[in-house]
Amino acid sequence: MSCKHDRQMLQPSCVAQQIGYRRPNRLERAKAAGLIDVSLFEDADYPAPLVLPNDEIDFDPDYPPQSLSD
Repeated sequence: MSCKHDRQMLQPSCVAQQIGYRRPNRLERAKAAGLIDVSLFEDADYPAPLVLPNDEIDFDPDYPPQSLSD
């Protein structure tokens, strides 16, 4: 099965800004993924959460993030 979308959305939705969600920067995400060499980190491999209205992260944006190893 292949994706039929023309493009991927790699950034959070506008709802994220409204609730104060801050996406970790590239270095923080690479470290969380356990990568020592940040040049190996691709944004497309770890897209941002969409943060949809009434989504869990919308209700509590300060809730601890899920580990990448989960």
